Amino acid sequence: MLALAAAGYRAVAPDQRGYSPGVRPSEIADYGLDYGVNDVVAIADALGWYKFDLVGHDWGACVAWVAAARYEYRVRRRR
Repeated sequence: MLALAAAGYRAVAPDQRGYSPGVRPSEIADYGLDYGVNDVVAIADALGWYKFDLVGHDWGACVAWVAAARYEYRVRRRR
């Protein structure tokens, strides 16, 4: 996070569903990939970010790939 900030990025690292006690849904169905993807977009919207860069690791990488594919017009592309 510090390296991203030093490079001029604004960065957030939210707890995804299931990763800490405060974000553990009680129903297994609430852990579906679509929920994670929708969470990404909801967080970007709440922060006022129409276009954003997206990085994910482990399960977050799956979420990031699908979010980038589904919302390609919102995720910046680096070449």
